[in-house]
Amino acid sequence: MSQEALSEVLGTTRQAVSKWENNQRCPDVEKILVLANIFHVSVDYLLKDDADEEEDGSYYISREKAEGYLLYHHKVVKVRAVGIFFIICSVIPCFFLQEDSMPQLFSSVVLLIVGIGIIATQNFYENEYKGWKNTALLLDGNYLEQLKHTYTILRKKYFTANIIATILLFVGCLCSIYADEYLKTGGNTFSAIGILLIALSLSIFGYVSAEKRAYEMLLHNKEHMNRWTIRIWNKINSKF
Repeated sequence: MSQEALSEVLGTTRQAVSKWENNQRCPDVEKILVLANIFHVSVDYLLKDDADEEEDGSYYISREKAEGYLLYHHKVVKVRAVGIFFIICSVIPCFFLQEDSMPQLFSSVVLLIVGIGIIATQNFYENEYKGWKNTALLLDGNYLEQLKHTYTILRKKYFTANIIATILLFVGCLCSIYADEYLKTGGNTFSAIGILLIALSLSIFGYVSAEKRAYEMLLHNKEHMNRWTIRIWNKINSKF
C-alpha cells in the first residue's frame, strides 16, 4: 500500500505517514488501532515493532498509558500526603501529657500507626510504571502539546498551593515556638495548633512537589534522564 493510499484511509497527509515510517513522529492511538486492523496485526505488535523499543532504548508511551500513569501517581501522592500528615500530628498528644500519660501516649501511637498504615496502602495499587523513571520515554507529539497546555494551567494552581502552604508553615512555626512565651494559659493548645498547621503545610508541599515531578518526567524526559542520580542508577542496573 502506498503512502497516498494509506493516508487517505487514515484521514491524514502523506507527509505524516512518511514521518511515521522514518520514526520522526508517532501516530495517534486512534490511528494505531486503524493500522492494526488494516495490516491484521495486534496493537502490541505495532508498538513493539515500531516504537515501543527504539534503538536508543526509548519506550513509546501512548496517550492512555500516560494518563494512566498520571492517575496512578495522583492516587499514590495523595495517600502519601495524608500519611505524612498523620505521622507529624502524632506528636500533638505529647503536648498534653499529665500524671497519667497513658491516654496521650496511646493517642500518639495510634496516629503514628494510622499514618504508616495509610502510606503502606500505596503498595496495594497495581504499579505497571515502576521502570519509567529510569527509561527514556517517547510520547506522541500531539498529546505532548496537549499535556504542556494542561501542565501550564496546573502550575498556576501548584503555585497558589505552595503560597498557602508557606503561610501555614510560617503561622504554625510561630504558634509552636512562641506559644509558651507569650501565653500564660493555653500554650500547649497553641503549640498543638502550630504542629497541625506545620503538618498540613508539609503535606501540601510534598503533594505539589511530587505532582510536578510526574508531569515534568513526561514533558522534559531528556532533562530527567540527564540527571546524575538517574545516570548512576542506570549504570548500576547495566552491571547486573
